[in-house]
Amino acid sequence: MAEGKSSGPVVVGPPLETAKVELQHLLRFGLATKPDAVALYTPAGEPDWTFASLDAASDGVARGYLRLGVKKGDRVASLLPNCVELMIHYIACAKIGLGECVRVLDILTRKDLVQDTDNAHIRMREALTPMNYRYTPPEMDHALDLSRSTVLVAHVGQRKDDLARLTVRPPLGIVAVGGRDDENVAHFSDLMKEEGPPVVLHPEADGDAPAIVFFTSGSTGKPKGVTHSYDTYGYCLASFIQALDVTEKDIIMPCSSLSHAAGTAYSLGGLAVGAPAVIAPNGTADVVLPLFRSVRPTIAFFLPSFLLMLVRDARAEREDFASLRLLQSGGDKVARLLQKECFELSGLYVTEIMGMSECAPITIHAERERDDKRGSIGKVTPGLSICIRDVATRREVPLGEDGRMWIKGKLVMTGYWNNPGATSDTIRDGWMDTGDVVHADADGYIWFSGRQKQIIVHDGSNISPLEVEDVLMTHAAVDQAGVVGVARRSPRKNVKAYITLKEGIAAAPSELELIEHCRVQIGYKSPESIEILPSMPLNPTGKVDRAALKGQSASPMPAMVQTVARRWMRGVLQRRASEEARRRSSMVETDAILPELLQLLEEDGYEDD
Repeated sequence: MAEGKSSGPVVVGPPLETAKVELQHLLRFGLATKPDAVALYTPAGEPDWTFASLDAASDGVARGYLRLGVKKGDRVASLLPNCVELMIHYIACAKIGLGECVRVLDILTRKDLVQDTDNAHIRMREALTPMNYRYTPPEMDHALDLSRSTVLVAHVGQRKDDLARLTVRPPLGIVAVGGRDDENVAHFSDLMKEEGPPVVLHPEADGDAPAIVFFTSGSTGKPKGVTHSYDTYGYCLASFIQALDVTEKDIIMPCSSLSHAAGTAYSLGGLAVGAPAVIAPNGTADVVLPLFRSVRPTIAFFLPSFLLMLVRDARAEREDFASLRLLQSGGDKVARLLQKECFELSGLYVTEIMGMSECAPITIHAERERDDKRGSIGKVTPGLSICIRDVATRREVPLGEDGRMWIKGKLVMTGYWNNPGATSDTIRDGWMDTGDVVHADADGYIWFSGRQKQIIVHDGSNISPLEVEDVLMTHAAVDQAGVVGVARRSPRKNVKAYITLKEGIAAAPSELELIEHCRVQIGYKSPESIEILPSMPLNPTGKVDRAALKGQSASPMPAMVQTVARRWMRGVLQRRASEEARRRSSMVETDAILPELLQLLEEDGYEDD
């Protein structure tokens, strides 16, 4: 089959011709060709970093970690915002095999991940473990417990109170960034100056050795640790470099978390070919616009929600975007309205990129795409194949028909950290189930319908919430939209939408007006109810938090129904109390037991009148 073409449900990406990035030699090209050139641009008031200074600082941190006692079998966790220290931490860990420099006896393979259940957490060797900076203390505890990290590098200046609430403590302590505290084992700024013999690059920091563990968003349960080896992550970066044709002439600005797969790939991938990265503390206009104007990046990446805020900011001008050859967005679907507003402001089309912690990128748009392909998520990335299968039977579906997306290639993770059950459920015969519903067209473009768990089954039809949200956002008054399925007693679900309004809207549109706006464009897929929110809930990765919206949709019963239900429930409880009284003793009064039962029910949300 020709690359990028599809005569059936399997779509093959171009051959991966770019060499695998060797993480332990990430700065090699920059050091060899332009050691004194800028490697990391920082916000105003902070010094920029050259390839030489970045190399020296990461050497110091590597020595410091070894002096602290980081050794074979250890994991190094980080809880840091977007900052230079996080990048130095990544590079230092990669140099020394992510925590140790002695020979390791066992090399982890996919087979080990799936089958060696008894010793999974022992055989898992050293790995970098970045945590979402917005994690709460219980989420931090879970990540630290799952990874068994021996050191935590954390911003104590901003998260001191939360760190004090941790119940899982890394045995070697906390390395502090942004503040000093006697309870910390060391300060990162001191480690950067650590002197000593040349850092010895780990000889086995390659192949199937674990390199990095990303945590999933945890929208359907406890976050899982997505494990990439030196091979799989090196190929992820190589595919990214080839797909975007990244060269040393580029300046790359990821306006998303550098603890997530996208931000890490953009920054590390650029550094690998000598392209400097821009450290943007966040994706807001207050941060982005000054950096756009001073640094002049050539490639920028945003989550759709932040890009929408940027193009609607009154301070943004067309000239701010003039240096960009690629304006990219991913992490959620790019709405048609965002495409339109972005093009009107900047003259640039937003090129979508799709990926996940388990494999990034998966699909990608080139610089110049046909207009009739806009709205797709692009073509399959180099080195990867996509198979589209029926959700129930797992058989390949015909071209153009929605199905579940499975992926295969050198870029795919090795498995889930210390979770062989989840690994074997997700990876079967070399193919990984992404959980995404897509279809492919004859030209090899992939069109995204949504996550399988988000698809709304309504009167026997599958409805993508993304399609409904896209239409709602074309209404002149609507700023953001989130759509969920509200369960009924039958298998059918109602389509419910939540929206926020644009600033300056004098009068909110009626629910009927909004529903009719949708019916004209998508007919039966239109929401049956629409609620206006003061703000749209977002999850830690900046996407619309549909789980939170589903929680809001569980509205209480009408007052009369609640009254009838309470009276009926009191009768049930009285009968149960009477039976319990007879069981315990004939001397126990029914009224003595009834409050006990009411208390139990009240803990589940029941209110007795």
